[in-house]
Amino acid sequence: MQPQCYGVIGNPIGHSLSPQIHEAFSRLTGIPLFYQRISAAVSEDGADFRKTTLQFFAQGGAGLNVTAPFKDFALSFADEAAPRAQKAGAGNTLSKITDGWRADNTDGIGFVRDLERQWGRSAQNARILIYGAGGATAGILEPLLAQKPRLLWLYNRTPQKTQALAERFADDGKIAVLSSLKSLPDEPFDLIINAISARIWKDAESLWKMPTTMPDTFFYDLMYMPDDTPFLRWVKTYGKTRYCDGLGMLIEQAAESFLIWHGVFPDTTSLHSHASLIELRAFRP
Repeated sequence: MQPQCYGVIGNPIGHSLSPQIHEAFSRLTGIPLFYQRISAAVSEDGADFRKTTLQFFAQGGAGLNVTAPFKDFALSFADEAAPRAQKAGAGNTLSKITDGWRADNTDGIGFVRDLERQWGRSAQNARILIYGAGGATAGILEPLLAQKPRLLWLYNRTPQKTQALAERFADDGKIAVLSSLKSLPDEPFDLIINAISARIWKDAESLWKMPTTMPDTFFYDLMYMPDDTPFLRWVKTYGKTRYCDGLGMLIEQAAESFLIWHGVFPDTTSLHSHASLIELRAFRP
C-alpha cells in the first residue's frame, strides 16, 4: 500500500503531538502514512492558511487536521461540511473529496469518548459548568447535550458571546447563562469544564471563583500542556483530586479523524497507557 500524506496546520505548530499520535495509529492498523506539521501565517482573512492548504493538497495531500487559530477558516475553506462541523461553526479535519474538500469536527466526540472511556464519567443527568464560550466550547456542546445533562451552565467574561452560544444550541438542550460568577448556583456541580486558553486563565486567575462541589466532582481542562495547566493548578489549590487535561481528548479526536480518512477506527488503549502518556508529555519541539 502506497503511503499517503497527511498533516496538521496551525500557528504555532511545533508543539503539536498529532504526528506522534497518527504515526502510532499507523503502526497499530498497518496503514502506512506520512504525517507532518505545517505552519501558516496568521491574518484576519486567512489568506495564507488557504494558500498553504491548497498547496498541501495540490502536492498530493489526502487529509489535514486543523488547529488554532485556523478552525474557523477550515469551515469556510471547505466545499461541504459535516453537520457537527456546521453546528460547531468550525472544522478540525479536512478531507479531499471529488469536488473539493470536506470539513468535519471531531473535537466533541473526542471529548465525550475520553470522558466516558478513560474517566468513567457521563453527562447524563449531570449538573455541568463550562468556563468559556469560544470555539472549544462550541465544539463539545452538541455531543454533551445529547447525553441529557440535568442542566448546563455557561460562563464567559463576555456575556454577549455566552448568550449567542446558548441561543445557537438551545434546540439541543437546556443551557443557563451566568452573567457573573457571583450568580453561581449553590447546588454542587458534577462536572466542571475549562474551555479558556491557558494564557487568559493565568492572566485572570484571581477573578475566578470555585463553585460549590462534591468530593466526586470532576474537573476537565480541554487544554493540555507538558505539566499542569493553569486551570489544573488552580483546581489543586482547593485540594481537588479528580481532574484531567485534554491530552486524552486529543487522542480520541485524532482517532475519529483517522476513521474519517481511512475507514478504520484505531484502538486507542495503548496510547492512554501511563508509559505512552509520559512519552507524549515529554515531547519538546
